[in-house]
Amino acid sequence: MDLLGNWSGFADNGAQEKSLIWQNKSQHLKASTWTLPNGKNISVQQGFWFSSHEQWKTLQLPYLDLPLVKRIFANGELARLHHSRAQRIPGLFASCHAPPGKFCGKDGGYCSATGIPGLASSSVHQSKAVTPYGAFPAMLIDPAAGLAWYNYMLSLPTMQSRAGSLESSAVDGKGVRALLTWDAKATSVLAMLGGTGSLVRRWMVDKNLSAQFNHRVHSMYATVFDSAENTSVAVKLPLPLEHVPETHQVHEGHAGTFPSCGCNSSIAFVGRLRGTNSKSSR
Repeated sequence: MDLLGNWSGFADNGAQEKSLIWQNKSQHLKASTWTLPNGKNISVQQGFWFSSHEQWKTLQLPYLDLPLVKRIFANGELARLHHSRAQRIPGLFASCHAPPGKFCGKDGGYCSATGIPGLASSSVHQSKAVTPYGAFPAMLIDPAAGLAWYNYMLSLPTMQSRAGSLESSAVDGKGVRALLTWDAKATSVLAMLGGTGSLVRRWMVDKNLSAQFNHRVHSMYATVFDSAENTSVAVKLPLPLEHVPETHQVHEGHAGTFPSCGCNSSIAFVGRLRGTNSKSSR
């Protein structure tokens, strides 16, 4: 609306109206604090439920070109992945259709209010299912770790089919939702390709809109987050547990399913992706 809308019917090409839009949006941008296992506190953008799907904007637009925004985004994925490791959750949470018999409140078989309670502005009361697309934000910031978590969830019993990954798995490993949706499939593929941010950036530059986008977004984040968070160091996200819960069985030998890469070791898997020795990747 700001960059491409026709504001010719407003004074000063809609400058005041545009400002009001961003003022309203900025009211929903809030900081939360998350403590990592090493005791360090990091600033994280508060989510609605802190479901992975809330990062679609980062998948589509060049938010990660902005160092401050990238740092806050990376902090969020550090929190997301450490939470699943600490709680021994066999995957990541994002709004999705649940396996049969796993009902989520009034939504029946759809688990919408799923995420991380400590980082959510709304009540999180659904933790029945994990979904492979929950790893797409991590892929954007650390492809190797993000793909390791993706593979981790694909390795749950019967989570793959002739059409690829299924929608979700019960956290106890006792059921899957045999459904194919854009949400749970296309987001992952787009993230594996790096998202569309680079394509949109090139178009914005060509149309002389890039500076306006960068100013709007950076200004909004800078009012909430300390610019000292701005750092260009590479981010390495935590891997899934190497010794997985017994409900998290790899596919080999499991009747009626299709194999993932067959990697029992997340560290070995990431070592190959990063081109490093398996023991030196962490």
